Parts: sequence; C-alpha cells; structure tokens
Amino acid sequence: MLSLRWAALRACAPARRSYVCVLSKDDAEKPAKARAAKAAKGTDEKKAAAKPKALRAPSAFNLFYKVAYADVRKAAPSANFAEASALVRTKWSEASPETRAPFEREAAELKAAVDAKKAEALAAKKANQKPLTAYMLFANKNRSAVAAANPGKPVTEIASLLGKAWKALPAEEQQKYKDEAKANMDAWKAKHGTPSS
Repeated sequence: MLSLRWAALRACAPARRSYVCVLSKDDAEKPAKARAAKAAKGTDEKKAAAKPKALRAPSAFNLFYKVAYADVRKAAPSANFAEASALVRTKWSEASPETRAPFEREAAELKAAVDAKKAEALAAKKANQKPLTAYMLFANKNRSAVAAANPGKPVTEIASLLGKAWKALPAEEQQKYKDEAKANMDAWKAKHGTPSS
C-alpha cells in the first residue's frame, strides 16, 4: 500500500501541483481485492493438493499433551501458553510408566498405520515410474563387478568406467539390453494407456 502512495505522489510531481495527491479508498483496496480474487480462484488449494502433506504420527508426548493441557488450563487459568506447556512437560517427565503406557501404545499403533500408508504410497510411486533404459539395465547388472574390480574408486569414476564399458560392448550385446528395455517400456505404456512407438 505504501508503494501505491509513492507512485501516486510521483505521478503528481511532474505537474507541479500545489495540492497533495491522495489515494482514493478504491486504490488503497486494490491489493487486498487482488489477493482475495486470487484466493477465490483456489490457487493455494491447487498447490496444497499438488503436494501432499508429509505423514507423521504423533508421539506419545503429543497424545499426552492433548489430554493434559486442558487439565492444566483448568488448574492454572492465569498461566499463559508457555507456562501451561511447561507444566504439561513437567507432568510428562514425572509420570509413571503405567501412566505413559496407554499413550505410548497408541503412538506405536498410529506410527505403524502411518508407516503402512507411507509404504503404500512409495509402492504406488514406484509402480508409476518409467522403466529403465538399456544403459541403466546394463549399469545395474555390472556395477557391483566394476566396483569390486576397482576398490577405493569414487562413485563418479565407477559410473565413468561403466559408460566406457557400455560403449565398448558389441552391438549384439547392447541389442539384448535394448530389447529388454523396449519390452519393459511397451508394457509400461500399455499399463498407463500411452500409445507405444
């Protein structure tokens, strides 16, 4: 809004008018209106939908906190958020193993559920990945042998040696990898409804 005022004042300067330029209420509200229109379009929602939130299970302390915070607020209504949180932390650190057990059990169950969801999401992501190229099939098959033959070499040098080995490979040997890669790609395209070339 300040930049709009400066722009209006600069616009008045060349005319050398003796009165002060004043922004109308309409001009002052333009940035707010633009933000509201952008939010109405749902651009922020689209971004949120495109990037899913990271899955994370609450800890036993988080579960305890949700229950104990209300009790602490009733016991000490004048305490601010930081003080009430400190009291909850103290209660947790002084809690007996029997008191902690149900929260730890629930946290373990929630963590197992979240881990299962993560594994499922990872499996789905891997299932949608494009298959490997002929060179990558060759490199994966021969990487351990090249690394064993060249101990102490950095990964970049191993990759370079694999590239040289691929280029030195006879055409009929390369064709075996190319055929396998093409079959994998055709199967992937058939599964994903993409026309094969």
